[in-house]
Amino acid sequence: MIDFDHCVLHLSPRKIMGSYWPDLSRYKNNGRIYGAQLRHGAMYFNGINNEIELPRIAFPSGTIVFWVYFIDGQPSDNWGGIIKNLNGRGARNSIALRGATEVLWWIAVGGTSYTHIFYTPVDQRCAWHMYGISHSETEIQFVWDGEVISTDSSEGLLDEGNEHTYLGWSSASYSYYHLHGYLGDFFLFDEILSEEEFKILYQLTSPYGTH
Repeated sequence: MIDFDHCVLHLSPRKIMGSYWPDLSRYKNNGRIYGAQLRHGAMYFNGINNEIELPRIAFPSGTIVFWVYFIDGQPSDNWGGIIKNLNGRGARNSIALRGATEVLWWIAVGGTSYTHIFYTPVDQRCAWHMYGISHSETEIQFVWDGEVISTDSSEGLLDEGNEHTYLGWSSASYSYYHLHGYLGDFFLFDEILSEEEFKILYQLTSPYGTH
């Protein structure tokens, strides 16, 4: 079973409270909503100027899991940001999606930027899918709908900083990389989930999903 004591962020659209997205983990990293709206049981981002601001979230390593219905990025056909500034590192440690199959994990380690691009097995657009990225000191795994798709070598733990963390946007410039689409349940764990745990989490949260 999944040890939710290691969950440092859990956002669920079913728990939206006005202009705040409450964190259901014990860390209470509540998000402030700017423009995004609750629609059809998920948070809708318009691909122009919507985002959710979270406190600085410490994340030198661990696991990210989220449900997304990806329509497009910003500008059109470019990257749509999911999260940025993990571990407080400004404009890095971010995830973005582009086009039919591209998933970007853009990180800073030891003062150097690294780009890891993963590919989904089918078109990711206009359908609900669960994504997962686990980052340890030695290995990065990309997970799609509960299955490990590919693995890269890691350069080390993520650099830290003092910036807030954002959902729905992943560029240093406000004119780029806003998400056009929907976000469902969102999790951060301070440990690396096993393949079995990814499968369990997919089954537990699949009301957003593809089956």
